Amino acid sequence: MKWTNWWNRFWRRRKQSDRFKVILLFGLAGVFFAGHAVYAGVQVYRMVDSSIEYVLEDTSENGVTDAQISRIREMDFVTMVSRQLETSLVLSAEWGESTISCLEISEAYLNTAYGIQENGTMKTFYLNQAACDQLLESSKGTIEDSAELNQMQIHYSVGEEEKGIARLVVLHHGVPDDKPYAFCRANSVRLLDNSSEIRVQAAGQDLDGLQLTKLIQTGLQLVNEAEIEEHTYRQEAGFLRIRYNSLAAVICLLAVWSLIKYTPRENFDTNLTQRGIAEKKSID
Repeated sequence: MKWTNWWNRFWRRRKQSDRFKVILLFGLAGVFFAGHAVYAGVQVYRMVDSSIEYVLEDTSENGVTDAQISRIREMDFVTMVSRQLETSLVLSAEWGESTISCLEISEAYLNTAYGIQENGTMKTFYLNQAACDQLLESSKGTIEDSAELNQMQIHYSVGEEEKGIARLVVLHHGVPDDKPYAFCRANSVRLLDNSSEIRVQAAGQDLDGLQLTKLIQTGLQLVNEAEIEEHTYRQEAGFLRIRYNSLAAVICLLAVWSLIKYTPRENFDTNLTQRGIAEKKSID
């Protein structure tokens, strides 16, 4: 009964009091902005809590030294380091061929950073979603979806030195997807002799720039600068959304508080009574 009476009073005030309508409007707007602030906060938290990868290189003739790698590996925010060799991978079948950038990295990095467990002796290439889409487009409808592409065997060639038949595995998340990439395990000797880059996985986002500063102090240069800048931009945009939505919510709720505090209760009842009398007269 009390709930019914409250709802009837609320509904009557909403219909008959303009001031109550304004209070209700500000209240709903405050809840709306507060909800958006919470949603943006969850997104920023997930972003900050996720790992980030740096690609570094040494342009000198010596390349990246073992001493530099050891120094980076000892940094508290670093979870994994591997030498990296970027090559051109050609995948071919009866429908034609497609060329994708291939990142050859250590088995330990594949396992720790991406959760990839190498099984069997056959050469395996792990495709990100962008590479999967490129290959599906190149197949001209011969391959319908990633499920069909996944686990299939295909002819491949890496540069001039390696050819054969490989297995494909599509990874829909957990690997870089800024452009089409295939990932594969590389021989440690091949990496040591040919690579001039390293890939570093950090446990969290670089909010204050100290991670990148420490990495650069080792004498290396950042390769994936555009990707890092995009991460930074997304973080800043997320924080701005939290800030402005929270500010809007506070303003709306303050407006509700002011209207309620400085409007005596009897004024509501008087307005409701006058409005009801006026409506009754108009009906008569």
